[in-house]
Amino acid sequence: MIKFVVAFIFILFDLVLGVENIQFDLLPDFIGYAVLIYGIWRLQKRHGENQEFQAAAKQGILLCAISAVITYLCCLLDLYGVISDMGMYAAWSAALVTDILGILAIYVYNRLLTGLQGMNRQFQIKRINTLLMVKVLCTACQYVAITFAVSEFAMTFQIFEMLVNLMLLVYMTTSAFTYKEKYMQNNA
Repeated sequence: MIKFVVAFIFILFDLVLGVENIQFDLLPDFIGYAVLIYGIWRLQKRHGENQEFQAAAKQGILLCAISAVITYLCCLLDLYGVISDMGMYAAWSAALVTDILGILAIYVYNRLLTGLQGMNRQFQIKRINTLLMVKVLCTACQYVAITFAVSEFAMTFQIFEMLVNLMLLVYMTTSAFTYKEKYMQNNA
């Protein structure tokens, strides 16, 4: 489960270096989605008997595969300056798509935890779900502020979104350690 935390560090945070029109993300999202696919596949092998988890895992692998391809293309287009050459709305649209894919990945993670919760594990599902709703709200407000050219509000919501991402990582980490502890107890 710690693989999921590492994957979400890549998905939720952007560390971008840029020169003129060329930008490079040091934490590319597609690597995070690849790690998520691997993590889901590993969990799927461990919990083959859990039908609710298996359904969520299949959907998660499909979503992560599609997301990896889309974010890889966005990364390449950013690297070669194609998106910035297309204008500011193209850059915002690409960022919005990657943000929506990140939100969907968190939703899939929560569904996976829900599938495992049925096996008497205590995860942070409600808190992650609440933070997911706050993240959706912050993202929506951020893009509305960008649309109406109110950069101060957009920056404020972006800061709130970063704080929510940090809190999500904390809850994902505690869920990962809880899973590891319970899994070790059940297999000892």
